[in-house]
This record gives sequence, C-alpha cells and structure tokens, in this order.
Amino acid sequence: MRNGLSIAAALLASIPAVAEAQSVATGSYECWYFTRAQPGLNFRITGAGTYTDVEGKRGTFTLGAGNSMAFQGGAHEGSKAVYKNINPPTVSFIGDRGAEAAFCQRAGN
Repeated sequence: MRNGLSIAAALLASIPAVAEAQSVATGSYECWYFTRAQPGLNFRITGAGTYTDVEGKRGTFTLGAGNSMAFQGGAHEGSKAVYKNINPPTVSFIGDRGAEAAFCQRAGN
C-alpha cells in the first residue's frame, strides 16, 4: 500500500496548478452593497487592463497574484479589488480593512 500512496502522491504533484485568470471578462459590471444597488460604482471593462467608469472616464487596472486588481485613473483610482472568473464574472472591491466593500457582476454582455 505504501508504494500505491507514493505513486498517487507523485501523480498529484505532476498535475499543474489551476491557472489564474489571464484577463478580466469584458462588458458592463453592475455594483451592489449588500442588497442595495450602487450605480455610481458601475464600470465597463473595455479590454486588457482598461475600463471606463459610469461617467465614461477612462482608466486602467492591473491583474496580479490571486486575481487581485489595482485600478488607476477614472472613478476607481486607487481602488483594490479581486476578480473571480465565474458565471457571471465578478469583481469585489476591497475596503481599507481588507473586507469586501462592494460586489460587482457582469451584466449579461
């Protein structure tokens, strides 16, 4: 049985880790704070590393380790978030204390 466990462990070690998202899904994201809509936070991912805020101002973001996002420019200047490539894709803005401050999900487009 020991050899069987060694083989299983070797096989598991050879399986590549699940890759993190290489990009954020494009489209409009609608934001919420608990059950209350926060339309002033809404934004649109327009391409790799670019977004527009609800007023149409352009900004950029970087996607880092753990799918962390850091926004530059536009209404979300200086904001930190976490991207989840689920269905639908989501972006959770993180507050100063490290907790989710707003939840945004792609709105069907």
